Amino acid sequence: TQPATTRRSMGTAKTSEPPAGASSGFVVVVGGRGFIGRHVIAALRRHGVDARVAGRDPHTADLTLDLSPKGHAVDDAEKSLERDAAKLRGCACVVNCVGVKFAWHRKGWRAAHVETVRTLVELMRRAAAAAASRIPLVHVSVAGLDPRFEDPYSATKLHGEAVVREAAETGAIGRSVVVRPGVVWGAGDDFSRKLAAAVKHAPVFPAPTPSGPMQIVHVDDVADVIVRAVQRAVMSTTTAASAASKDDKIPVVETVEVVGPAAVTLPELVRATAAGLDLACRPVPVPAFVLARAVAVLELLSRDPPLTSAQLTLLRRGVVGDVSQTRAWLGGREPRAYAGGDAKLKAAVADVGPLFGVSLRLSRPAALVAGGAALLAAYYALVSSSWGSF
Repeated sequence: TQPATTRRSMGTAKTSEPPAGASSGFVVVVGGRGFIGRHVIAALRRHGVDARVAGRDPHTADLTLDLSPKGHAVDDAEKSLERDAAKLRGCACVVNCVGVKFAWHRKGWRAAHVETVRTLVELMRRAAAAAASRIPLVHVSVAGLDPRFEDPYSATKLHGEAVVREAAETGAIGRSVVVRPGVVWGAGDDFSRKLAAAVKHAPVFPAPTPSGPMQIVHVDDVADVIVRAVQRAVMSTTTAASAASKDDKIPVVETVEVVGPAAVTLPELVRATAAGLDLACRPVPVPAFVLARAVAVLELLSRDPPLTSAQLTLLRRGVVGDVSQTRAWLGGREPRAYAGGDAKLKAAVADVGPLFGVSLRLSRPAALVAGGAALLAAYYALVSSSWGSF
């Protein structure tokens, strides 16, 4: 069953809208300036919650927290932890939306997806010890994870979940929820914006093969589930602390997958986006290992490449989940489907220029020349890769 909405007090049920919380106090959103984080902050505030953005920059954060690995002197690290833990006193729940899609080395993935979580959990533990009440955590991960995955993105995401689970099971934090969204689209997202920009400036789209299905989910649905997860985590933590906790059947850590209603392939997404933009674009299958070489070069040339190695891995593997969980956490309603012609998406790519200033839609001769160059580059990558395997 889904709890009813609470207003500013976070304690009195008013409507059947998505809930906000179950006790007085503020909610801290770490990574609240990111894509998902911004929508979570907005959703919480729409329901009257005192939602605060946490970060290192005092100019953009409501609450300054240093979640970097504590590699400096022990005394300084201890002071930093105590200072930041004090800022969480009175906090009803923490939402962690921190995640990166690109890192130069494995340490970067680990710092974002593991060490940040570890430091955050420690701050929550210290704050709870001072207030004699544990703080629950809603942790945003990714759908489709499997312990067999060895790529740094997936491995560190799984490790981060393990940190949350251990902290909740040992009582360092309150009962928590791990939210696993699929590929997320919506106002301000990176995936559909770059997909639309690629379609806008080229009549062909290099689609990695093999590739897996994806259940694209709208960011507002993800935010709604997170808002409900805050309510659930706070209520279950409060219940566990009460005398009735012996009969409590809610697990210490719940996991919910938030995915779209149907699995689609990348070529289908390309065609839907092209149709929505009133353009013609043909997906062209390209061996994934050839694209991997191109992506590695793009990551060296740009701080915001059109595709990263982590994203390519997800495209090859697919990102799917259990949509029945999504429906249940949305109060029984269906998650919205991907709309390639979404008005906000059209507006987002209206002023987006082509990659490296070259558009294949400038003219037929330019398209032929650039297309031929792309084919030659792909052929060179294929030959050099094959040569290197001997």
